[in-house]
Amino acid sequence: MKIVGKGFCFFYISYLCVTQIVRNMKKQILLSCALAWAVMAGAETIDITTFRYAGPYVVQAPFQVDSVDVNSKTFVSGRLLDTHLSVDVLQQGTLFTGGVLPGSDSGYALHMMGFVLENTRYATAKLKIDGLKRYQLYVDGKKQEGTELALEPATHSVVIKYLSEAGKTDSLKVSVDTDQEGSISLKQDNKKLYTLADVLHGTRFAGVGLSPDGRYLIANYRTTYVGGRSAGSTRITELASGKVLAERTENMQWMPRSNRYYYTRTGVWMAGS
Repeated sequence: MKIVGKGFCFFYISYLCVTQIVRNMKKQILLSCALAWAVMAGAETIDITTFRYAGPYVVQAPFQVDSVDVNSKTFVSGRLLDTHLSVDVLQQGTLFTGGVLPGSDSGYALHMMGFVLENTRYATAKLKIDGLKRYQLYVDGKKQEGTELALEPATHSVVIKYLSEAGKTDSLKVSVDTDQEGSISLKQDNKKLYTLADVLHGTRFAGVGLSPDGRYLIANYRTTYVGGRSAGSTRITELASGKVLAERTENMQWMPRSNRYYYTRTGVWMAGS
């Protein structure tokens, strides 16, 4: 009877252990499912269907007298993407909503497509750009090497610079994938968040001076750039018309009891009227 009792106790304890293991496995499976559901529920995809477009800007391929250059490299049209083109051209751009991108009949050409994202807290996102073969991506004016974005709270300008070839067109489909729903939004107006970068950088008044007869105004400005570099400038304006009469990087001041102004340079003193 004692041997049977011990065997029964051993069997019962083993049964309890197996039951507990099964319960733990079920909890882990349920927890994993819950986490996966939470991730899927929080994820969001934003489809970009409206862009601001600027272009085309025709670029000339280099004149070739040989199949290779001085570095023994063959010409690749994709190098034309490195031709400088400021993203500021989009400020005078037009709205574009089509699926087939504008091209050019005059050889190779550069084009700009842009949109604006905004997030009020730190967020990560991944851009999906389908259809384009030769393009470069810029976020807030800086060239990006990949499509993974780490965004600080701010309003962000996203620009796609692409290269077209005469007689050929590309399609474009752009979307933004986020890990958390509502963390990033698509902006359709010209408003932007006021952030710490706006406090630290930009152009501000540094002083004003009215001419003795009250007809003209000297305004001094100070511009602080990213990285800490700063520069000053001075502008003289006719108050009645708002016309800018003079503008210099030196600090201009009024002469006593006249509408003549002066500015100084190291070792040089100059005056004007």
